[in-house]
Amino acid sequence: MFKSKQDDRFAAFRARKTIVHTNEQKAIYAKIKAMAPGGCVGIIALAGTGKTTTAVESLHHLPDWLPENKRVIYLAFGRDSAEDIKGRIPPNVEASTFHSLASKIVKPRGMNKGKLWKHAGLVISEYKLRAPAVALVQKAKNLAVGIEGSPYTHELSTWVEMIQEYGIRHKNNYKPEQVARAGMLLFDKTLEDLSEMDFDDLLYHAAKHGPGKGFRTFDAIFVDEAQDTNPTQILFLDKLLDATNNKAVLVLIGDPKQAIFGWRGAGVDAFEVMIDRYNASVLALTTTWRCATSIVREAQKLVPDIHAREGAPEGVVEHITIAEFDPAQIADGDVVLCRNNAPLMGAALETISSGRRACVLGRDLKKVVTDTLNEILSDVYGPELRNTSYFDIAHAVITEECGDRPVLLDKRHDDLWTARYVWQILLKQYPDKVWRGYIHALEDLNPMLDALLADEKKQDKSSLIFCSIHRSKGLEWETVWYLAPELLPSRNAKKLGGWHVDQEINLDYVARTRAKTRLVYVHDKSVLDEGDES
Repeated sequence: MFKSKQDDRFAAFRARKTIVHTNEQKAIYAKIKAMAPGGCVGIIALAGTGKTTTAVESLHHLPDWLPENKRVIYLAFGRDSAEDIKGRIPPNVEASTFHSLASKIVKPRGMNKGKLWKHAGLVISEYKLRAPAVALVQKAKNLAVGIEGSPYTHELSTWVEMIQEYGIRHKNNYKPEQVARAGMLLFDKTLEDLSEMDFDDLLYHAAKHGPGKGFRTFDAIFVDEAQDTNPTQILFLDKLLDATNNKAVLVLIGDPKQAIFGWRGAGVDAFEVMIDRYNASVLALTTTWRCATSIVREAQKLVPDIHAREGAPEGVVEHITIAEFDPAQIADGDVVLCRNNAPLMGAALETISSGRRACVLGRDLKKVVTDTLNEILSDVYGPELRNTSYFDIAHAVITEECGDRPVLLDKRHDDLWTARYVWQILLKQYPDKVWRGYIHALEDLNPMLDALLADEKKQDKSSLIFCSIHRSKGLEWETVWYLAPELLPSRNAKKLGGWHVDQEINLDYVARTRAKTRLVYVHDKSVLDEGDES
């Protein structure tokens, strides 16, 4: 018999397990139950402390004064998270992302992911200014530039500051003011054109104008991964609350020490900003159910408040050198984590070249590699393709071009050396082959990359897994091999200081707390000598 998704949700709801909750969890449920109209509760959920379980259970402890047909929304960080949570929440609760909800409010006449590029071609005559202008406008919309209440004003100085702060890539023969003016022109043009929108438009317009007449407001709003909200999302949340005359109850859930998306516009202090903004009562989940005691002690060096559950196993923490690191001795299903993609990809490629199965999480790495190689090799032909000196030339060019933007410099060097590792393996696999051009070499490269790269949903448990720390957030493994912890904080982050360094410390904390029973630091002091090439 056909069974609807709604039937499945009701069945899952009825099958809700009876769980023994901790005193910390019970205190959170009681606080939420006692919330007054317009109240806010902030839940600091440290790594592995049962954040999702607590958030879902909290949905069953809403204040009694709320109407029986109350409208509740659970705002998840991404589409996959929203889909995953749907089977765990009561059927009267809507699970959504900020963008999906914004789409229902704005109701665009048409969607066009390439809208920015389309308008860039129309309003920016200099071709080489279009790409940085597009990147700058995307950042501006995430930072709520020009929206009342945003700390970012629509002034030239603000746009110049964004170029430096977020490492917007542009040719060094263009002054930042030129790039900023091109971005401002494109920004104004795209906001004028409402015949079609891209995803950044959806959130920006929802944050600027809020819900219109006839919108049925929410009685309770849950924001998951609150530490990763950007200024535009916060202002959108303001509009949702304003529509209720600030009577809706608000629950913020997240871990400020896992704020690692500053480069997306989400400040490392986003959680604290929201706590102050909404005058939240703050409670914490500090008992990790994931990590063994010895691993918790490593986490406590960065976040003292986290502690192990009663009866947790001791676990193992080891320190080895890169010379002692032998992928052949690592069990299937273990993970190798690293801050940068280059050493990660290098280790993965060495693994598969020795005949061992490996997969790297993150399909977007294929684009990084192919785009970088295309940029470097587009004018190289025949036997010259086997001469790798052009990577050294590219390194010098990048260093000169991006020297005033440390964030971009770090990323560009990492992309370059990631591509170099891949190219060296290709040359090794085909020692006698002479390609007519890069495109022909790419034909041999693509199958290798397709076999190597995977996403979180399709990881091969029979393979050794390689994963960046950014990509590992929300995941866990029995054993974690932490490759080159010396890369944190990065040299370029230290140059910039402030939130850049704070974010690097958070990345270190995320890496340590992915391990359940065994954490192995694989030290590589050579990265300290390589400087920006790391």
